[in-house]
Amino acid sequence: MTSQAFLVSMKLKHLFLFSLSCLVLGSCNNPQSSNELQQSYSTETSINSLSIATPDAQSAYPIPVFLLTEESPYPGESVRREQTPTNTIIVGDFPTPESKPDVANIFGILKSATDGMILGNMKIYIAEIVPLEPDGGYVYTVQQNSSPQTDSDLLGRFAILDIPEGEYTLIIRTPLVEQIAVDINGAPIHLILSAGKVYDLGEIFIDWP
Repeated sequence: MTSQAFLVSMKLKHLFLFSLSCLVLGSCNNPQSSNELQQSYSTETSINSLSIATPDAQSAYPIPVFLLTEESPYPGESVRREQTPTNTIIVGDFPTPESKPDVANIFGILKSATDGMILGNMKIYIAEIVPLEPDGGYVYTVQQNSSPQTDSDLLGRFAILDIPEGEYTLIIRTPLVEQIAVDINGAPIHLILSAGKVYDLGEIFIDWP
């Protein structure tokens, strides 16, 4: 090897070592690029994992990620569980009273004259109309235990059976006072009952509440 070729070879070796030293020093003095590269890869991985999230996946972020399922179709909605239904009172058909040869039967519906609301669980009495002489007036008589009576059901329906022939009105006992029932025009109920008949009174009313 000539001296000139030896010098060229030595220069190439020095240039290679110098370039390698610069690369090593540059990497040590500038770690940001390496971290940015690592963060970029991590972020890309997290985004990809969220975009293909499955019911078993967990979010890499501190905020909750709601996954839509058949049981929970809307974000944040709690899963619906089977609930035991509450008891429902079922009111059956109200039978029309049948006629009896020696007595009369009546039936109807009790409502509020104030707002038309049906009135259930009200005590209804048959009160006898007794004429007063000589002025022509009359009074109502009712016996709490022996007078024909009944309670209206949850739909306000009632029926009073086995009423002897005669003239009567209806007295309703409310939690506060006793009232005479009236018809849709506000006139007091006045019944003239005959044996063997069934009377449909329709809707009767009292001032309640």
